Amino acid sequence: MIVESEHPTGWTRPDCFACHNVNNIHQVNRTGLPASQANLANVRAIVQNQGEASCSMCHGDNGVEQ
Repeated sequence: MIVESEHPTGWTRPDCFACHNVNNIHQVNRTGLPASQANLANVRAIVQNQGEASCSMCHGDNGVEQ
């Protein structure tokens, strides 16, 4: 989950790709899970297919009110 203190500039912004380059994200396993469980290639494929709609699946709502 993303929290405001760790994401102050982007907090409450729904447009993740305004700051995060979709072609350069999820390159490093920061999940704490073994690489076989994190499967970053699958994560990147989901992001490519679903775009910003996929971000909240893992990162939460980023303070964006529905």
